[in-house]
Amino acid sequence: YTAMLMTVLSIMGTIPVLMYILKLKFEEKRGRTEHLFSAAVSRNNVIGSYTLTAIVYAVVIQLMSILGFWSAAVFAMDDAISLNTLLKAGFVHLPAIWVMVGLAVLLTGIFPEMTGLTWLYLGFSFFVMYLGDLIKLPDWMAKLTPFGYTPQVPIEDISFPVLTVLTIIAAGLIIIGFIGYNKRDIQG
Repeated sequence: YTAMLMTVLSIMGTIPVLMYILKLKFEEKRGRTEHLFSAAVSRNNVIGSYTLTAIVYAVVIQLMSILGFWSAAVFAMDDAISLNTLLKAGFVHLPAIWVMVGLAVLLTGIFPEMTGLTWLYLGFSFFVMYLGDLIKLPDWMAKLTPFGYTPQVPIEDISFPVLTVLTIIAAGLIIIGFIGYNKRDIQG
């Protein structure tokens, strides 16, 4: 139960993170980035500040979710789940959230008109991870989302190679997004 709840909380916590990173596309669409680029600010600095903030924001949101879940468990349960277990169960999802950030950066950088696909993919991830067992979806469908690769702590052990691969994928998507953002025409 704890593992599933942490997965759902992580997916829900991805929403404000994606809202922040996709704000850059919104600001561009509204013509509000023009004044930024008229000053001595590079495109890497602009997209980098949004990306770094989103990555750090993901950590803060996960921590707040974990602390909220733990405090509720302490008050509601006789034998509450340890904070250490919840920290492991929550932070193991960070690389999957960062993959979602990487996807948003990639689409913002290369295909800004398709950034809505990020929300579609997050909705698919929520559907598969939350309702997959209930409606008996095949296991391979969970593997179509980054959250399908995160270990279900405390049921499973933490798999550092898997988390490393997810982090490398996130970094690769971000780098490609940065390159695309530097090469494409900025609207507005």
